[in-house]
Amino acid sequence: MPTQRVVAYGADTMDSLKTLESTCKRDEARLTSKIVKLQLAEVDGKKAIAATYERVDDIKVGHLSFEEYKTDVDKQSLKAIHKSRGETVALDDGEAYIKGAEVKVLVFREKP
Repeated sequence: MPTQRVVAYGADTMDSLKTLESTCKRDEARLTSKIVKLQLAEVDGKKAIAATYERVDDIKVGHLSFEEYKTDVDKQSLKAIHKSRGETVALDDGEAYIKGAEVKVLVFREKP
């Protein structure tokens, strides 16, 4: 099984989905790992986002695009749009806190 690392981000530090995206891009590159899970968590009684990264040697990491969705129809539409751009789904069912609110997140791997 590949090596996995979990990084926790404080919910109060994520003021936008773009901030989370930039943070995860940085950590993919820093850890030489791809994001495999994004979920709601609690650390020391405070809301957090737990990102699980898996060590890889064979892909370009850090080329991510994050999208918020509310319904399954939104989700399917976003997948179709990104597929037409040649981007692949990196994470299908992520969750995060943005400005303290729970959001559903799709993560796409951008075409290098």
